[in-house]
Amino acid sequence: MSSVAFADVLHERFVGMHRGSTLQTFLERLSQQLGTTLKLRIQLSSFDSMCRMVAAGVGVAVVPETVAQRYRGLPRVCRVPLTDAWAVRPRYMLVREEQQVSAQLQELMDAIAAYHEHGESNVTQSESGR
Repeated sequence: MSSVAFADVLHERFVGMHRGSTLQTFLERLSQQLGTTLKLRIQLSSFDSMCRMVAAGVGVAVVPETVAQRYRGLPRVCRVPLTDAWAVRPRYMLVREEQQVSAQLQELMDAIAAYHEHGESNVTQSESGR
């Protein structure tokens, strides 16, 4: 399976984050909007635990991309990107309004913007020259 919509897997049993976590609250609200409830088998307090439960066959899980990348080598775990528009979340860097941005901070912000605009390959090229 190359990708999937969240609505298409709502029949599955889920491994979720603990009650009250931002991700869990979001997924529960989304499933309600889609006319169903999330079928939770277990709720845990860390993404590490969630990934290990998925590997053990307890259920499926929705995790951030960085977590999925970290656990891509875990046996019996397959990463499947979500096709939903909400799955790509915008990120912001906050600075004080009157703050003069240093050259280093501007470089960091530019690198982050390039990563999200063009993908990881462009950022790692500049890192390899260090």
